[in-house]
Amino acid sequence: MKNFLIIGLGNPGDKYKKTRHNIGFMVLDSLLENLNLPSVTPFAFNKKINGELATILVEEKIHLMKPMSFMNLSGEPTVAAMKYLNIQADDLLVVHDDIDLPFGQIRLSKNSTSGGHNGIGSIIEHLHSKDFTRLRIGISTGLSRQKIPTEKFVLGKFSSEETVELEKVIASARECIESFLEDGLEKTMSNFN
Repeated sequence: MKNFLIIGLGNPGDKYKKTRHNIGFMVLDSLLENLNLPSVTPFAFNKKINGELATILVEEKIHLMKPMSFMNLSGEPTVAAMKYLNIQADDLLVVHDDIDLPFGQIRLSKNSTSGGHNGIGSIIEHLHSKDFTRLRIGISTGLSRQKIPTEKFVLGKFSSEETVELEKVIASARECIESFLEDGLEKTMSNFN
């Protein structure tokens, strides 16, 4: 049975719950909620990997994980989870926000640089490789291009206008993940990028 690990990046704690940086957590929550399968275990904290872990059994075993370290330290729990679950980099998908993409756009890529994203930088550093798949979700708006510090923008909550569109964005990311699991990287990239 093949194992997959899907990691959604974010920051732990209620303070960060609805912030732009936590869209990776939101997508994983939505993925789990929208699966009508009998063989789903809900998110539960696992101290061995310092993350919340959920498992879905279909033809393969799909693990969803939300690291409970802060975003900039995502590499340690990611590598711990990979060792704990015996996951290879080829079977890793990381879902995260991207301030360089317009709000709502999604891009699937493999073997790319961190692009200045500290969570991805931490994973690359701890994994000693950038050869894994990423689903980037655009959060850039006119506001992010003004003179607001990046950290303040990504840790800010979605505006009311963005919140109206957010469910569609999350649904699109969810469909992309489902396609990736079913059809593989190349086909999914041609359909969603």
